[in-house]
Amino acid sequence: MKKIIYDRLQALKKDQAKGHEVLAQIEEQKLELTYSLNRIEGAIQVLTELLTERKLSAVESAEVFFTENATSKSFEREVAT
Repeated sequence: MKKIIYDRLQALKKDQAKGHEVLAQIEEQKLELTYSLNRIEGAIQVLTELLTERKLSAVESAEVFFTENATSKSFEREVAT
């Protein structure tokens, strides 16, 4: 009976050691994945900001273009009259 208990205890200790090993691997993978996700989220934020800036730039350019054209056409009409 003592041998059976001893063998079972040894088997459980091996399973426990293997479980700790697997857990350590998973934790390492989690750290790597978290690092990758943080980099991806940073890149998304930068690209989103670039797109927003370009959209604003395009809108501002369009506003300036239309304002200048409207002003010059108004001025041309005033000069013509």
